[in-house]
Amino acid sequence: MSDLNKTHIKSVMSRSGRGVFALALYLLGDKDKAYNTAAIAFAGVMRGVSGLEKEETVVDSVIKAVVEKCRQTKIIATSGALDQDFAALPPFERESLKTVNIALQRLPYEQKALVLLRDQLHLPYRRIAGILNLALANTKIKTNEARIELRDIIKGILDHGR
Repeated sequence: MSDLNKTHIKSVMSRSGRGVFALALYLLGDKDKAYNTAAIAFAGVMRGVSGLEKEETVVDSVIKAVVEKCRQTKIIATSGALDQDFAALPPFERESLKTVNIALQRLPYEQKALVLLRDQLHLPYRRIAGILNLALANTKIKTNEARIELRDIIKGILDHGR
């Protein structure tokens, strides 16, 4: 691979790395496992690219690898996994984010992935459909259902403290 291609791949990794790590962290709930999962996904995808692929294609391949690896990992994410990250926030914002994090961890895996890909990484539906191997229409429907389920879980937490 030429130096130009290596430079291109490194720039893709630097621009998308935080988002990919955040996705793995929210799916797994464990920083070390999320870091390892993201690194393995990047390494695996980068071994298979020539460096000439469009950035979107490379990033989607990495995200797909992360989603699959997280699906295979048998971790029970804890709601306290991100407490250190929330510590510097104002109390109201910290509690709101903790509530959303707890609710996300209660979603079934596919729903959690849909919400995070759409609302955290801001990916278009067509890219999400490709990453999760879903039809475009199903992706839109299932994302909406996941958001409704997330809203209901948050409402239950706020109303009943659970």
